[in-house]
Order: sequence, then structure tokens, then C-alpha cells
Amino acid sequence: MSIKLLWFVRIVGLAFAAYVIQRVKQNRLSEKESLYWVTGTLGIVFLAFWPGLVDQVAAWVGVVYQPALLFFIGILFCLVLLFRQAGHISQLKESNKELAQMVAILEAEQRRAGSGLEHKEE
Repeated sequence: MSIKLLWFVRIVGLAFAAYVIQRVKQNRLSEKESLYWVTGTLGIVFLAFWPGLVDQVAAWVGVVYQPALLFFIGILFCLVLLFRQAGHISQLKESNKELAQMVAILEAEQRRAGSGLEHKEE
């Protein structure tokens, strides 16, 4: 890897780490989600400063083409995030359904209470 590319990756990794940490400080990410993003960002920065580690891990695992290991790890990270998001969406759908049912019940009770007042006034 050329020195220019190595420094570019380091600077981008550190900039992304600073962005993620800023978002966490501003409470724009939940605590659970921020753990994944901070871990992923630290992994990027760590690999940017020790690029030989990828070669060593690839040799240990038996991967011949080292960038394929990085792609695999990245895809695995994305799949974990997608799975967690799918779980959150399912929970939100269920909560939304429960809230809609509660609103419908409250509106029905309000209409009944309102119609009962009209009958008493007559």
C-alpha cells in the first residue's frame, strides 16, 4: 500500500471516528447502536494504523486474497446492523399497532360519552 493511500485511509478513519463520537455526544444515536458504530470505527482506525494485521489474520484464517477478508468482515458488520434494524422495525410496528388500537378505543369511548350527554340534555 502506498504511503499516500495509507495516510488517506488513516485521515478518513479518524474523521469518521470523530463524526461518530460527535453524534454519540449529541445523543443522535441510541446507546446500543452507538456501541456498534464506535466498535466499527475503532476497527477501521486500528486497521488503518496497522495494515499488516490484515495479512496476518488472513494467513491465520487461510484466506489467500487479503482484501476478501476485509470485504467479508464489512459485509458481516452490515448484516449485523441490518438484523438489528429489522428487529427495531418489528418492535416499532407492534407499538404503532397497539397505539392505533388505543386511539380507536379512546375515540369510541369519547363518542359514547358525548352521545350520552346529548340524551341527558333532552
